[in-house]
Amino acid sequence: MKENKGKKGKAQGQPLTRLLIVILSVCLVVTGLAYYWTQTKLYGADEPFAELYFSNPDSLPGKVNPHEEFIYSFVIKNNEEQKRTYSYTSGVELYNLYDLTESTYHCLSKFRDKTFLEWTNETKGFKVFPTDRRIPEINPMMVFPHENNIIDWERYTIEFKFSSSAGRGQLAFLFGSSDQTQYSIVIDEFSDEVLFNDAVVHTGLVLKKENNWMRIKAENGIASVYLNDELIYSAGHTDLFNAGFGFASQDHYYTVSGVKAYRDSPFVVPDRGTIIEYTMDQNFVRKKIRELGGLRTKSVRLLRDFQEYNESIDCEKEPFYCNYFDIPNDISFFLKNTTVTEVVEKVPVLERNINYVLFPYQENVAHINWTNFDLSFSHAPLPQGSKGHIILKFEDKWAVMITRNNSYYIRPYEEGIVIDEIRNPLGEHRGLHSVRIGVNESEISLLINDEQVFSKRTPQSYTDGSLQVYVKNVFLSIGSITLLRNHVVCDDPYSFSFCELILESSVVGQRRATSDQQQDFRVDYTEPESQQQSLNLLANTKPSWNNETSTVAFDIPVYNPVIPDRRIVFNTPTTAISYSKEFRMNYRYQSIDGANAVEIGLLDPQERELVSMYVLERQNKIVSYYDDGVHERVIEIPRFINTSTPHTVKLEVIDGDVFFFFDGKEVYRIRKTGIDSGQFFIGSRNTYLELGNVHLYNQGQRKTMKVSDNPCELKPVYKRGDAKEVELEAGSSVTIQKTFTIKRDFDYGRFFVDLQGSSSMNESDSLGIHFWVEREDNHD
Repeated sequence: MKENKGKKGKAQGQPLTRLLIVILSVCLVVTGLAYYWTQTKLYGADEPFAELYFSNPDSLPGKVNPHEEFIYSFVIKNNEEQKRTYSYTSGVELYNLYDLTESTYHCLSKFRDKTFLEWTNETKGFKVFPTDRRIPEINPMMVFPHENNIIDWERYTIEFKFSSSAGRGQLAFLFGSSDQTQYSIVIDEFSDEVLFNDAVVHTGLVLKKENNWMRIKAENGIASVYLNDELIYSAGHTDLFNAGFGFASQDHYYTVSGVKAYRDSPFVVPDRGTIIEYTMDQNFVRKKIRELGGLRTKSVRLLRDFQEYNESIDCEKEPFYCNYFDIPNDISFFLKNTTVTEVVEKVPVLERNINYVLFPYQENVAHINWTNFDLSFSHAPLPQGSKGHIILKFEDKWAVMITRNNSYYIRPYEEGIVIDEIRNPLGEHRGLHSVRIGVNESEISLLINDEQVFSKRTPQSYTDGSLQVYVKNVFLSIGSITLLRNHVVCDDPYSFSFCELILESSVVGQRRATSDQQQDFRVDYTEPESQQQSLNLLANTKPSWNNETSTVAFDIPVYNPVIPDRRIVFNTPTTAISYSKEFRMNYRYQSIDGANAVEIGLLDPQERELVSMYVLERQNKIVSYYDDGVHERVIEIPRFINTSTPHTVKLEVIDGDVFFFFDGKEVYRIRKTGIDSGQFFIGSRNTYLELGNVHLYNQGQRKTMKVSDNPCELKPVYKRGDAKEVELEAGSSVTIQKTFTIKRDFDYGRFFVDLQGSSSMNESDSLGIHFWVEREDNHD
């Protein structure tokens, strides 16, 4: 192991990443040379262009010792028809890999070489499970023991995570060769048992839905098996090593991940060869899972078609079309010599307003012949006074129309159509409105926001068709429309009968994407200026008594201008506070670089800062801010803070009193603020953090949110680029040599050259090449 001096807060060792660096360097160098090859070989040498490449790519370093000088050079060549002036920027970006939480995130292990494992539906005659297949639709799967990576250690641990099924699958861990098993462990969910070498060793199996964890430890001839941290088996055995391992599954498709075999602790990077990590291709398994899901659930996209049906209406002969939206009492209409489709299409669009139809893209897949099913969806509320309506039409068999005030049941009757109008439930419903239509042999019922509107007799012919949705006089956001079959066969999760149809509108898909991206919060980043020496901690505050930025200032030093400010605002309906007497938020953090400044506070609906607390670890103080609507108050509280350990912060409001807590102890209280609504925010100023989960408590409800970035990402800590110009005659070139010494702490570095000024590129475009290096401490 190489000593790693001067790297405060980092593990005493670096991962062996030669493969990563070699691949990155080679690929990126090749990328830089590709421009030259493309122009000369593909387009011909006469095409004007500029070249940029490393003059000796084989000599580019993969590892660099800090404070030691190294040299690299690159070439700029003018292959254009006239003299050109090129501008180029050469520089370096440095990154750190912070591994304070290695035992939790295994950051260093992400850079180790991986052994590839692959699921296959071949079994080669293996008899792994004590019972035969119970579900014929699910094929057995295997990952054969990997003979190229034999575990020949007498003391080792193998661990992995696996998903759970709904209770009937079997998953096996095999240790041996491709044709012989030395020992096996079988998890049988059907019988709730664990078997070791076909003998039951544990009963009463309890699994999680996702991320179950198994650890097998071989030591001194004893095999110990842990499942979700519980020791379920331990006994002496022979043939515990000198073999590879694999997996097998039956009656369910499992995803297996995080597979690792190690001779030492996994939390410290050991000597080369004493830890092996495995990457498993889950795509094949996931494809099989999707295939099974497709047997039960089908998803069909809805297409939107804007149409016009403004037929002339004779109000005396067909009064329904003139009065349907005004009648306050329940009533029925009868229209002669018409069909359900004709009625739906003739419902007028007022003053050439909006009118569109949603219909299934794959009508054969969306065809329903179930005798008993429920139809449900949600939609945005119809505006006050709106003449808009939604019509769900099932072929010419029946239709349901919903307006803001009334609902209508439309179906064939004798030589025409009968329409029942029913008043909708009274009262306002906030948020999306839910609609559910129950269909069976005897009745069709409509529920809006879980209140029954009507229950009517089903037409003689009511199924065997597909659904269309008409929206008129309003542009409405309609959620996914779900049709669920009500049949005993659908209650069995292992029956693969078609039981669910989901009709997806493209508008809903876009709305979902936005929602998934935002989650429960919004993240704002602010990049410091490159030469900025200090920052105002309270620069973002906006007092409520004027529209200007706060004049209150509290400056702290900028320790690294590359590190951005980060603020997370919990601004969604599920996280914002609205007229509550008691609420609080807390989170755990550890600062790992920069100014070591963190924050927690409350914004009003206009995002003006009401109250906040800032922890300044380097200054050993806590700062509280409060805007009472008349003036702003800033309080400094001295507090010794250990910068090498995690801390917790909490903001709590009880009957308008605001309490700030640090590491579980109250540090400041602001009385009688009157605050009962707002949006929480947390964040950091010029600081990299390891963030734990954020906990929000409001009116007896608890919500836990994960807001941290990937802790294993390389974080930038330094960037420098020198811009220069060079003038070249047509056909000439220049070799530029760079001498560089890295004088600061880093883990990985990216050296880059960007070139502008070629006539073959737009003015804003650039041609770039770069290579990566890894820190190496050479103490020989």
